[in-house]
Amino acid sequence: MKPFVKLLNISPLALAVIMTLSACETMEGIKQDISSIDFSNLTTASSITKDSEAQFLTDADCPTVKIVSDLSRLYEFNDNQAMLTKNLESSVQMLETNSTCTYNERSVTVDLKLEFDGELGPKGRSAANEKPFFSYPFFVAVTNANGKILAKEIFAASMTYDPGQNNQTYYETLRQIIPADTRAQGAGYKVMIGFQLAQDQLEYNRKVLAAEALAAQQVELMRLEQERLKALQEKTQAEKVAKATQTPVPPVKVTTQAIEKPTTTATGSPEPIVAPTTTRAGPFDIFKTDQ
Repeated sequence: MKPFVKLLNISPLALAVIMTLSACETMEGIKQDISSIDFSNLTTASSITKDSEAQFLTDADCPTVKIVSDLSRLYEFNDNQAMLTKNLESSVQMLETNSTCTYNERSVTVDLKLEFDGELGPKGRSAANEKPFFSYPFFVAVTNANGKILAKEIFAASMTYDPGQNNQTYYETLRQIIPADTRAQGAGYKVMIGFQLAQDQLEYNRKVLAAEALAAQQVELMRLEQERLKALQEKTQAEKVAKATQTPVPPVKVTTQAIEKPTTTATGSPEPIVAPTTTRAGPFDIFKTDQ
């Protein structure tokens, strides 16, 4: 497995982009141009991990590395006219496990490691002792900030499934050396990665991704509804407990006296003060009683 260095002329007025890519297998003769792909209309993730969370570990000044979500899977059927699960031979998903970059005086080097998780389908074997072999083509492209492709190479992730083996993981290490005089210039580049798909494969991917997104949305709505019902039940239970343990306040009888100016009798002694009686029938309710 020998790395190769290829000089690609971007344009007469642009810098040459040097890409050093290490791969176990290149696909000589496969030079399909992907310039027709509009990356702005494709879903991308800075990093796609096994838990589907975007966790891209790199310096902020590094070129952006993106696995194109729409091109992150490849399904092979024994009948492309009927892309059904029962006709599936194999499938593979591309995941990014790690990526870093380093700068020198005139270039930035991007190192990344890709993971390919393959799985055999119902039509993957015709016999139990068969060892099916699959070669999944994928591309690595360098673009500018506007999505224009400056350089591109196609490789293959090859997997052989032994008898009794239906799943396999394959790792690929890639390196791109891109000319950049400054960090700001280097940060403007993008490294785009994805499987080389036919149009029907791309459309199938989008259908699968849309179905998964809808299912995830429904699961999230169910989770939120369950949390709402749980909170409502807890509130109702708490109100019942509070009501059952509440100690009623007994009525309190209160006697008050009205202060009046004393009068003087013929003997000069003050007359006794007569005060009306009031009764408190309950909290904050006070009523007067007649004499």
